[in-house]
Amino acid sequence: MYSRQSYWGTHRKLVLAFDVGTTFSGISYCILDPGDVPVIRGVSKFPSQEHVGGSNKIPSVMYYDQEGRVRAVGAETEQLHIVEKAEEEEWVRLEWYHLEASHFSSADLPPLPNGKLAIEVLGDFLRYLFQCAKAYVEEAHDSTIWNSLEDRIDLIL
Repeated sequence: MYSRQSYWGTHRKLVLAFDVGTTFSGISYCILDPGDVPVIRGVSKFPSQEHVGGSNKIPSVMYYDQEGRVRAVGAETEQLHIVEKAEEEEWVRLEWYHLEASHFSSADLPPLPNGKLAIEVLGDFLRYLFQCAKAYVEEAHDSTIWNSLEDRIDLIL
């Protein structure tokens, strides 16, 4: 049986790990305190998925409007009123979008919104995940914890 070692760093810090998958994505985090054994937790609350309770993943889906602005992400994209508005306003639905940013070809993807590069779409998705992580950490712990650690965050992709 493997036992985790105590954190040997000298300062408290936050580690956020992003798992961007082809169908679902999630976030794990750990607050590292010097001398304590790290406890890895998952973000289990996302917008439009509050009713699920305990789900650590969201769909890897985004909607962009015709001007290239993010309109809905993750579970938000499955809400009926969002789907209807997307059809009505001809939003672009992106799934599998992050594949182009790595090693797949553009042929594997739906068309990207006007003016967007695959790496920008990935950046938009990671920004959303980061905001979700912040909201969750602030809610699950002390609301001041994020502010005390925001200059000591390690990101893992």
